[in-house]
Amino acid sequence: MKKYLLWLFGITMMLTACNQNNPEQNAKVDDYSYLIESLMRFDDNGEITGYMIGDNLNEADPLDISVPVENYDEAIRVFRSLLPMDVTLKQEGTSLIWAMTDSLGNEEGELILEEGSTEDSIAVMRFKGHPKINPAPERRVTTSKLPPIIPSYIKCTFIPESAWPENAGAAEEILNEQYYLGAVVKKEKDEGFGSGWFVVIAPWTPQECGLMVKIEKDSYYYNDIPKKKCSGAGTLHRVYRELHKGSNYHDIFEEIGQQEEVNWPTTLNGWYLTKTEKGASYILVNLETNSEKYYNPNAGRYIDKAPARMPAASDKMRMIYCYCFKPNGDKIKFW
Repeated sequence: MKKYLLWLFGITMMLTACNQNNPEQNAKVDDYSYLIESLMRFDDNGEITGYMIGDNLNEADPLDISVPVENYDEAIRVFRSLLPMDVTLKQEGTSLIWAMTDSLGNEEGELILEEGSTEDSIAVMRFKGHPKINPAPERRVTTSKLPPIIPSYIKCTFIPESAWPENAGAAEEILNEQYYLGAVVKKEKDEGFGSGWFVVIAPWTPQECGLMVKIEKDSYYYNDIPKKKCSGAGTLHRVYRELHKGSNYHDIFEEIGQQEEVNWPTTLNGWYLTKTEKGASYILVNLETNSEKYYNPNAGRYIDKAPARMPAASDKMRMIYCYCFKPNGDKIKFW
């Protein structure tokens, strides 16, 4: 099932990318794909490597996510952290509803947060409907070949903090001492997103995984992109949120100063490449404005709300690598 979910995620991204070469259309990441990336990460084999919020307490169902919260207001905060910052939610009573659309603005179901009905659930996040994937042109996988997996299989329950299992290992103490906000951590082992010096921009909590980033010193022109594994668009949007919380960015800059090995930028106003692909196009995220645009290296142009254009000589992009982390017994798990 885990592999099928990633397959659906990848095929959805591929099929919705088929129309992106038309500059008249408003290209964006489809909401369902964005949400999946905000909930979990996968390896190249389609296995889930980690959860962005809470954790999986039900080994029999890896798509069953639990999140500990104190009350419904905290569940709302976590729920909103999964969504694009500019999204408009509909409210019905105490329930919040996100009407999701694909990359071309077509409806693809609703994501609903509602209060729980039992003592064991403060809130429940569920799907209503599922993505509508348009038939693909020839030479691409057609919808008839998709596995019968729909988003309603993903379940997220916000449970009372008192029901959350305690970590019996020493990892939580290590996290408190060495992985606090602004801590500089040397990653000796490459576990998918590089090694070297990283900066913690979000400490771990039971509600959300910790997050640390490495920003490359070098920038690249559109025809000189390094073939490395960088982070996805959903992850970079969380990077934006964390850096812009209060004075986080300023405090981190003041804490680490100009340590050469860290390469912490003096400004966030630039385009950062993500690994999330739309066919032949890559998504670029600006960490100063949280805006996006699409880059097609084969066509040599950007695709966004404006007509497509050739990149100017001054257009450069940087690479940013992000590790999520959480306690795992006596060790720290990275993904």
